[in-house]
Amino acid sequence: MSDNKILASVARVVDVIVDESHPFFRNYGDIGAIRYRLLDSSGKESDLRSLDLAYPIDRNIMSFPLAGEVVQLFVGPKAQDVVDSADTSKIYYGSSLAIWNHPHYNAHPDPGLREGDPNPGPGVVERGDIYPMLPFMGDVLIEGRHGQSIRMTGVRANQQLLVNDENNGKPLTIIRNGQKEAKGPQFVKDFTEDGYTPRVEDINDDRTSIYLTSDHMIPLFPASDARGSLRGLGPLNTDIYRGAQAIINSDRVVLNARKDSVLLVGNDYVHLSARNTHLDAEKRIVLDAPKIFLGEYAFGIENSTRRVGVSPDNQEPAVLGGQAETILLEINDAILTLSEAMSKVETPDLWVDSALLAAESVKAALANIDDLIRTELKSKKVFITPNLPSITEGLL
Repeated sequence: MSDNKILASVARVVDVIVDESHPFFRNYGDIGAIRYRLLDSSGKESDLRSLDLAYPIDRNIMSFPLAGEVVQLFVGPKAQDVVDSADTSKIYYGSSLAIWNHPHYNAHPDPGLREGDPNPGPGVVERGDIYPMLPFMGDVLIEGRHGQSIRMTGVRANQQLLVNDENNGKPLTIIRNGQKEAKGPQFVKDFTEDGYTPRVEDINDDRTSIYLTSDHMIPLFPASDARGSLRGLGPLNTDIYRGAQAIINSDRVVLNARKDSVLLVGNDYVHLSARNTHLDAEKRIVLDAPKIFLGEYAFGIENSTRRVGVSPDNQEPAVLGGQAETILLEINDAILTLSEAMSKVETPDLWVDSALLAAESVKAALANIDDLIRTELKSKKVFITPNLPSITEGLL
């Protein structure tokens, strides 16, 4: 075919080579090659060998066409094995023409050869519920065929609810994988029947989203509302915070560091909220802070005095196991000392003197034990919620 005829020509894609299983695959240089027929030519498309080949014009950002779509053809040089050999021409193709102005499938079958619905290719299912994105002025959009998209935006528009006069012109990037899907017959009405009406992203209903903001408020509804440990303090709710933030929203989020670490660092708060929260480690779990509170109520009385006796309004320090063991052993020794002195069978005069000496020794030991209980038994940094009915019932 003449190169002059190829210049500025458009062709219908008949077949696409995507892997080595294709019957016409020769080497990996064929990946992405198409068999095509010029729109102004006639003839059958069943004999693929009679059709010419064209190759992708760009392999850095590539959009493989589907059978039945139309592409622009270009003439360029062929790769040469010998540097000083003369150039040989080769046919290249660009992205599919947006004949239907839709990212999913832009078929333009030959009306003379068409039999039934167009076949986009092996394994490809044409869907009617994939809608295009609604663009805003100045947007840079990348749309996949199956509801994936990247939007780089920042201009105020009527249907752009995330941009207003205060943040107009500030960058906002939205990466989305999967549009809102119908969950049952009651949701079918939410979708347009033709699947062509453009829509904007919805962080709460899209399948998976990443939002990168600079001065925007994203109306994200959190999966868990548990915030009791914050006692009304802490970060703003996800749907009212405005500023630079990165948001990931999906049915499940996994952070996995195969070789090193996962670091969660916050200048002010790091808040974990879920129906159940578990921490497991193969070697150790370390929690450290000047003060550690176990329970919402323990944090609520942070500034009260330390507990002395029974009082629900005072702090409840955790008992130190090692100190408790020391005190219990000293109590045990004191009891043993006293019991041994009182259990010896001696003359009454000697027995009384021995018992009195033992009592004085135990009395001194108990004074020391009392001091240890008041000063050393309780932690100075770990506080727990007291097990009092008036408190526990109010927290249930």
